[in-house]
Amino acid sequence: MGWSAKVHLKLGSMGSGNDDDGEGKSGESERQRPSDRCYSLHVSTCRLAAPTPSDVRAMERVSKASRLVDTLHLAGKTDNAVLGGDMSWDDDIDGPFPIEGLVGWVDAWSALRGDGGDGWTYDAVENPMLSEYCRKPEIRKRPDRFVCKLRDFRLRSIEMVGVEPIPGVTHCDDGGYFLPVLPSHHFGLLLTIVPKSFYE
Repeated sequence: MGWSAKVHLKLGSMGSGNDDDGEGKSGESERQRPSDRCYSLHVSTCRLAAPTPSDVRAMERVSKASRLVDTLHLAGKTDNAVLGGDMSWDDDIDGPFPIEGLVGWVDAWSALRGDGGDGWTYDAVENPMLSEYCRKPEIRKRPDRFVCKLRDFRLRSIEMVGVEPIPGVTHCDDGGYFLPVLPSHHFGLLLTIVPKSFYE
């Protein structure tokens, strides 16, 4: 299951950063941003087969992930590509996500937060939505991720969203306990990229 689109962006001038010190003098520097530059960005999302206790879907998951990345990498349609979604990825079972060895591709969370920067979007420790049916109450995984190949853009930030309960909403579990409700049993990710030309 997936979706893909190619977006053409035309960014106009954002103006200059003139500062006034109150005495009629301009600031020491002006930040000019390029005007009317066009960029192509290939944006794709997918959901891969979920893990099972017997791990029978691991081979299918790895194969599909490899084909997705290869399609974006080899198609030559754009040098700017973002692939994100619920990859159902389990590094302990599936190994590294198949971007290793592909020039220009990075895992956005690892690139911005480091390999030790957690990024657990499936987190039974922090997300009470998982307490009912998670087999291992201590499980913490990164099934959801963004991988990117960016020539004209730069990774700016990535943050986890949907980590707070919805105010005033609860549900009753099988044991009769009322539990908070979050937007999902997975935490979400919000990735921000910006054109490199904004920094020139």
